Amino acid sequence: MGKSKVSSGPRWARNSSKQGGLSEGMIKWALVVAAVGLLAYGYLYLQSVLFESPEVPTSPKRVAKRAPVDQGLAVPDGFREKLLTDEEIYEFVKTGDHATAMKELNRRLTYFPDAAGYNNLGLLLLDAGDAKAAHEAFVKANGMPMSAQQKEIIEANLRRSRVALGGGVRYTWHGSKNSPTYADGDAITPNGETPPHVKHPDAPEASQLFDAHNFAAAGRVYERIVRDYPEDVVVLNNLAVCQFKTGFRQSGLELMKRATKLKPLDPDLLLTAAYGLNLKREDTEHAVQFLRRALELRPGHLPTMSSLASSLYLCGTWKYRNIASGHIEEAIGLWQRMIELEPDPTVSAYTRLSLFEAYQFIGDWDNGQPLLPSILAANDRVLRPLIYRIDEDGADAVMDQKMVFSLFSGLHLPEVPDASLVSAARITSQEVLNDAQRILPPTLSFAHIDPRTRGHKRIRVGYLSGNFGTQPTGRLMQGVFRLHDKKRFDVYCYATAPPDDSPERARIGRECHHFVDAYVLPPDALATRISSDEIDILVDLDSHLSGGTPHALTRFPAPINVHLIGYPHSTGSTFHHYFIADKVVAPPESRSLFTEKLVYLPHTFFINSYMSGFDPLKHEPHSLTHWGVPVNVSGDAFVFACFNIFRKVTPGVFDSWMRILQRVPNSVLWLLPPGSGHAVVRERARRLGVDPDRLVFAGGFLTNHTDHLLRYRSVHVLLDTAPYGAHTTAADALWAGVPVVTVLDKPRMASRVAGSLLTALEMPELITPSWAIYEDLAVRLGTDRAF
Repeated sequence: MGKSKVSSGPRWARNSSKQGGLSEGMIKWALVVAAVGLLAYGYLYLQSVLFESPEVPTSPKRVAKRAPVDQGLAVPDGFREKLLTDEEIYEFVKTGDHATAMKELNRRLTYFPDAAGYNNLGLLLLDAGDAKAAHEAFVKANGMPMSAQQKEIIEANLRRSRVALGGGVRYTWHGSKNSPTYADGDAITPNGETPPHVKHPDAPEASQLFDAHNFAAAGRVYERIVRDYPEDVVVLNNLAVCQFKTGFRQSGLELMKRATKLKPLDPDLLLTAAYGLNLKREDTEHAVQFLRRALELRPGHLPTMSSLASSLYLCGTWKYRNIASGHIEEAIGLWQRMIELEPDPTVSAYTRLSLFEAYQFIGDWDNGQPLLPSILAANDRVLRPLIYRIDEDGADAVMDQKMVFSLFSGLHLPEVPDASLVSAARITSQEVLNDAQRILPPTLSFAHIDPRTRGHKRIRVGYLSGNFGTQPTGRLMQGVFRLHDKKRFDVYCYATAPPDDSPERARIGRECHHFVDAYVLPPDALATRISSDEIDILVDLDSHLSGGTPHALTRFPAPINVHLIGYPHSTGSTFHHYFIADKVVAPPESRSLFTEKLVYLPHTFFINSYMSGFDPLKHEPHSLTHWGVPVNVSGDAFVFACFNIFRKVTPGVFDSWMRILQRVPNSVLWLLPPGSGHAVVRERARRLGVDPDRLVFAGGFLTNHTDHLLRYRSVHVLLDTAPYGAHTTAADALWAGVPVVTVLDKPRMASRVAGSLLTALEMPELITPSWAIYEDLAVRLGTDRAF
């Protein structure tokens, strides 16, 4: 999702030897013409395209087949005058006639192939949604003679336009020799005209505030503008973005309703509306409808395909409510189609990762695992040079490439070395620093304030999170705040997500000393508020979690920044001083895997609030049929279970479980449903010699936490996973009296949380050092009732 900026209109400039890449004007022009699209839960891509037309060529692939040959043909007599120059071709682009521009450009390139022409052809093909043909054009351009500044621009287009990558990508129309390069200019509407609201005197201020990510202030300015231009879809779109970013989702949706009513066939407006709908997972189905329509209007548009696939995946996996809906399978089909359009494993690495994770979720390892080597290879090629830059340049390092796997993706993969996870975290934190330099005032820093000069007597502890609700963080932390010694501490909670009316958030608001609804504050205002509250220790409960606000921490609003419980690995940052852990999840020999200083709690770092909540041990267990277990499972069956999301289950872990079932007669394994993967998972069990009926897929994610805890009373043993093990799931099981069998054979923190909990409960006999001993222990628990 992005915004359209404003200016007095386009200007032209000539190529010169001094031009070295994308000027500020080019960047402005590219951003304003693009409409909006954003990854939801990490995978809705932002797509910016330079030239927008109301009419996409009817057959972009047929145009691509007429692509010019590498060597120009002999020019017939009198034909040269009939070929149009870049300037003349660009006039068609300006008026929105891309079909004629494509036709004339192909004609000229047939006889006069050059780097600038191929670059321009790539841009037109990108706009038409044919990323594969566009990539081929950029490759041809990059292999031809060109000036130094042309090479820089073309390489940028080649790198950033692969698979039409989003995230503020800027494309530059390239002039041939002395022909013009589009060097400046801002917001145009899809018909090539300047939006009406640019005449408003407050338009430049709104644009500047938006670029600084000060969405609250930008929204106030856009509210003034929209009163004068109520039917300008650009300003409606931008105001909606501000509303979404500051937590006023419903107001943003009302604005997008007006915008899409004015221009119902604008696919970019549909993308913005879909983003707003995706902010509330209950409305993801509605977002899918908008994205389907956007794809109908712009067939083959890869960013829209990616957004739709990601939304379908969210729709199918969210809280396990829609796992049988077919959405995951449709998402898989879209990602497969995107790979067909761009089969190069390096170019399509992001798409391959999404497809791999979807296969993991439904337990289809046979199709998923073959994708992994190319994903890891592509990511490694990015990690090494970026880490080198951080080591060489420090805080000034520029992160001009994106990692392939997200931090949480890497935690799930045993094939990813722990050192690579640290590198990935350092790169992510460096990106936060780079963004902070761009969006925060350069003078904003509180590191120079001496805490000894403050007048308060009690230590002020601030907790910062966007997950003070029904999320695991809110559920685990809700009873902690009242336990602080009020004689020694003042407790502040800064909620960076909108209210969700949950009992967890209400309880936190009641029991801390000061609860601040900070979701409307941009990063600079949030940092200023924390500093003005004279917080002594700021505890970041999110770090790299969705909803986190790390930009504010880069300015050190408190003398000490601490990370706790959110991301189960090093943050990789230079703006977190300490990482709260224990000696099980982060043993002293693993210190090299953390950029922060480790602070050890004496028992377990995994805080919980069970003591003040529901006690399942006071209730008799229900029968298995009560929870939907098939009646063919005998009442005296021994029930192994794992209620982790299925993406935590690796092929190796599943095979270990099958060996356990083979050795424990009359036992079953109760799992959360893997979408439509029942048949695939059952078939793997059959191949491993286990009756598929001994796998029980019953129920899903229970929104009622009481029922969720009661369900454990029907389980005999919970089996842990690795390398991403049970966290809240293990704590739930132990609170319900269910033993958890885990293995500690690797230093990865995400795999050691159950071990930490068991150590705190003085149950080390359930912690095993290898998978062989893990299996032996589970078998003994299942066969030796006295034990």
